[in-house]
Order: sequence, then C-alpha cells, then structure tokens
Amino acid sequence: MQIGQLHSRLVFSFRLRDSSRQSRLTGITPSNVFYLLLIVLLFSPCAALTTYQQTTVDALLAFKNGVKNPPVLSSWIIGDPCKGKWKGVECSTIGKTRVITSLKLSNFGLDGTITPRLGDLITLTTLWLDSNSLRGPIPSDLGKLENLTSLRLANNSLNGSIPPSLTSLSNLRELYLSNNDLSGTVPFNASTAGVINIVVDGNNELCTLTPGFDLPVCGPSLAPALIFGPVASIPKSSKRGVHVAAIAGGVAGALALVIATIVLVSCCLLRAKSWPSATSDTGSSDPSAQVDWAKGPEGPIARSVAPESDTSKARYFSLEELEHATKKFSANNKIGRGGFGEVYKGLLEDGTIVAVKGRQGAATQDFQAAVEFLSRMRHKHLVNVLGFCQENDQQIVVYDYLPNGSVCGHLYDDNGAPVGKLDFRQRLAIALGAAKGLEYLHTTTPKLIHRDFKTSNVLLDAYLVAKVTDFGLSLLLAEGPHPQEGPVLSSLNGDGTAGFLDPEYYTTQRLTEKSDVYSFGVFLLELVSGREAISQDRPRSEWSLVEWGRSLLQAGDLGALVDRTLGSSFMEVAMRKMVEVGFHCVEETGDRRPSMAEVVKELEEALEKERGLTSGGGEGATTVTLGSELFT
Repeated sequence: MQIGQLHSRLVFSFRLRDSSRQSRLTGITPSNVFYLLLIVLLFSPCAALTTYQQTTVDALLAFKNGVKNPPVLSSWIIGDPCKGKWKGVECSTIGKTRVITSLKLSNFGLDGTITPRLGDLITLTTLWLDSNSLRGPIPSDLGKLENLTSLRLANNSLNGSIPPSLTSLSNLRELYLSNNDLSGTVPFNASTAGVINIVVDGNNELCTLTPGFDLPVCGPSLAPALIFGPVASIPKSSKRGVHVAAIAGGVAGALALVIATIVLVSCCLLRAKSWPSATSDTGSSDPSAQVDWAKGPEGPIARSVAPESDTSKARYFSLEELEHATKKFSANNKIGRGGFGEVYKGLLEDGTIVAVKGRQGAATQDFQAAVEFLSRMRHKHLVNVLGFCQENDQQIVVYDYLPNGSVCGHLYDDNGAPVGKLDFRQRLAIALGAAKGLEYLHTTTPKLIHRDFKTSNVLLDAYLVAKVTDFGLSLLLAEGPHPQEGPVLSSLNGDGTAGFLDPEYYTTQRLTEKSDVYSFGVFLLELVSGREAISQDRPRSEWSLVEWGRSLLQAGDLGALVDRTLGSSFMEVAMRKMVEVGFHCVEETGDRRPSMAEVVKELEEALEKERGLTSGGGEGATTVTLGSELFT
C-alpha cells in the first residue's frame, strides 16, 4: 500500500469550489473563519489519530452488522477495541500505540457476509473466521492486509471465486478455505503451495491449473474466465441522474462536514490523554507516516509480526519464558514423549500455542547450529521449528503445535485395535502430504535424511493436513557429497524404530534416503490396515505388519490387509495403487525401492482415482468388496 493511499484513508482533504470557478479565500469573514477552523481541526494530530482509530472501529462494526449483530459480539461497541476488551480482538503495542493484530472468531456461530471493510484493518496478522455460517463471496479487499500471516475461512458457505488479490499477500503462511461452496480456479501455483499451507478441499466446483492441490485440473476453455472472472456491466446514467446525484452529494457532504467538526472537537477534548502526542517514535504527527514507518523494515510491526526469512536465525527462548508457557513443565501440559525427550504443550504470551521438547544436555554450539539449520526447513508438510533454549543443562526445541496429534491416534488405540477415525480418502491425502514432506527433505540442499520416520512422527493440523516432525534432531554429520547429488546430512548411528527400521541397516550400519523410503512403506501399510507395525498381541504370524502383508500378497488375499472400519466406500483401483506403492517401498534392498519423488507421483495418481468416486463417479467408479475377492 502506498503512502498516498494511506494518507487519503486516514486524513480528510478537500478543496473549496463554487459552481463556476475556484475561488481564493480573501478577507476575514465568518464563513472563512469556519473553513479555516475546520482545516485546522481536520489536519491536527488529534483529529488524524482519532480518524485512524475510527477507521478501525468502523471496519469492525461494519463486520458486526454484516453478521447480523449477534449477541456473541455484544462487547463490540463504540470505543477503543484495544481498551474495551472486544471479544475475539487481540492487540499489540506498536511504538506507543495499541493496534489490532488478530481477529479470532472461529466457531462463533456467525451468520451473514464478510464486509470488504475488513481490508481497512491494515495491521492484522491473523484473521480466523472459520467454522461459522458465513456466505457470499470472499472480499478482494482482504488482499490489502499486507501483514497477514494466517487466514482461516474454512467450514462456512462462502461462494464465488478465490480472489486473485490474495496472491499478493507476501507474508501469508496459511490459507484455509476448505468445505465451502467456492468455484473457479485456485489462483496460487504449485510453488506457492510449497511455502503457504493452502487447504482448499471440500469445494466441489473448485479446480486448479497446476498440480499440487487436492483438486481436479481445470479444463483449458475455463481458464480465462476462472482467472479473471466475469466482466461486470456498467449501467449508463442520464445527465439528469448525474445532476441529481451531484446535488444530493453536495448537501450530504455539507452536513457531514458540520457533524464531523463537532465530533472531532469533542474527540480531541475527551481523548487527548488516551492517544500519543504528535511527538512519537516516528518524529511525525502525520498518521500515514506513522503507519508506513511501523510497517517498514525497521518498524515495530515488521519486527514483531513479520515472519523471519529463511536466512534468519531461530528464535532464542529463555527458560523462564518456556516455564511460564508450560506452567513449569506441568504434568498436565505433557502431551507425549518423542525421540528427543518429553513433549509439553505451551502458551506463549502473544497467544501462540507451541510444542516444547526438551532433554538434559549441556549448551553447545553444535546444538544451536543444528536447530538453526532445521528452522530454515520450511514446507507445507513439515512441522516448523520455531526456536530453542539452552539453560540449566537443558536443551529445548520449540515447534508449532498441531491440535490433531499424530496419525497413530486416528488409526488404532493404545491396545492396537483399529479406531476408524479416518476414511480412505483422508488416509490417502495424509500419505501424499507426508510423502511430499520427505521428498522435500531429500531434495533440499544439503539433503536431509529423516532417520526415524514413523506414523507417530506424522502430525495433523486442525484440517488434517499431514506434517512430518522430528527430522534431524540428533547430531548432524556431513558424510561428504554423493556423486552428482550434493552433500547429505545424516548420522552414522541409527535411531530407527522397530518395525520401521531399514533391514539393510543391520548389515551396512548406515541409513540412506532409501531407508526413509522403507519406513514410509511401513507407514502406508499402517494406513491401509489400521494396524501397528509391530504387534505382539496378535498371532505369531502377524507380529510384523510387513511380513504378514507379504504372506497375504503371496496367498492372493490382500483384501484381508485392509482395515475393516473403512467399509466399502473406496475405489479398488486407488486402494490397489496405495498397497502396491507400500510393498514397493519395503523391498529388501534399497536399489529396488522407489525415490520419494516417484512415490509422490504414484500417490497423486491414486488420489485422482479415489476422487472419481467422491466427485460423482466416472469410469471405474465402483465400490469394492473387502476380503479375499479384493485384488484378485
């Protein structure tokens, strides 16, 4: 947004005209005194700041009106939202001013439309309106929210196309639009989808021009209309209509000026103490200058809300901060234990929920370097490493928190019995997402081998998007360059898990990319069967999922491998493809296993086949019968 645009939004300007020519103010008359006084009031620091605040209030009240003034927003009344504790509104201090940075209204029971006025909330970093009953289009004005990092509009009844203006949000990191009635094309390309977590499934009329989304590909003939949208017709007006509108506008404008003068004078007198003086951190009384300074690279908005670049260091958290976030690592906050140590759920002072993993260990430069390296691994299907702490002989890593936990809890219970929380299409989408996460690790520079990929290391966010975690936490040792591949980061000792560990490791004592592929194959078989990789509660012949599956393959009874909780609502061709990929990945030797890039391609094809059933059929869109007749 340009300074001029901000200035026109925050400050009134006008020009005195008569009906025939521009006139100059000459002489001291009552009329001239009135206009001079009005100019002084409108351009005074007090008036400008009040106007800036009022713009924010007006935008929020317009939204409240658009959702039919629900009781849940009864706290939204005239006044400063940052001082009146408006429900769902969160503020931060920018310089000496409190500004709105978050609007979190998920599952508020809101019913209505989204006003374009939300585009006036230029300091917003978080906008959550998901799980309501909102309808109508997504306003293109949301593309003005340059600081926005998270936009959640899923689980509503929004229609129309996805505004192309959203692609200009350079700070955006997650965009949730699933389960609406959106149509047209997704304006984001596949490379963008690797940086932004974009979830758009559940919109039956939505398509994509590029692969990388869980959507059908748009037909070429639809592309122009889907990208640019329909051309709106502009009605012609008669000259008489123009004159009437001009007269009405002039009368309304005169009344507005008189009212504005009274209001502004009152605001200046009543709020002078509650707003910063003209001498601020910007050294300017111009609000547009203050806003642009705050948004600039040296301003507090950039420092406090802009995401770090890939070359920046991981954030250092103090032990005191993490103890406060986890209630001194309370047992009530403990959510598990991983290969790195105990895992706790934490709430930072800014409202961010995090996962805190810690273990005993002295502070080392190697640990800091490893965490800083991992924090630069940014991908839609990887859990973000936010920072670390090294104090009191403790090594701690801070991650994004994912509310739906690991895939394990959605497949089987503590006793290993299938729970059937995921349908087949969800399992296939999770498999594809995890595959893309591993593929990224294997193709980044330097390449990174996970070394302990397993079902419990695939986590699910609020919309069941799969994200791989626990990659590269142990000491990373450079093994030197592979021919024509570049350096690989791995470890000489394996931390693999029984049932997932590459059998070649026992003879070579080395883990490679193909070791991750083997582990991924076991993960696929768990998704298909709803069983654990190792289960000694079953008959001896079924202890190992891989070995039991191979015996079913040889007997031509692969139907017995499929999780019975899935019922019969999936396509045989898609299930067959997923099973085939799984067995291909768990070949005894690495040279017979596919690369993760090949796995991704195969799973994308399987998902396309499965989508044929849920989108209304097509050739081969038949249900299957589980049991010995499957795959015969």
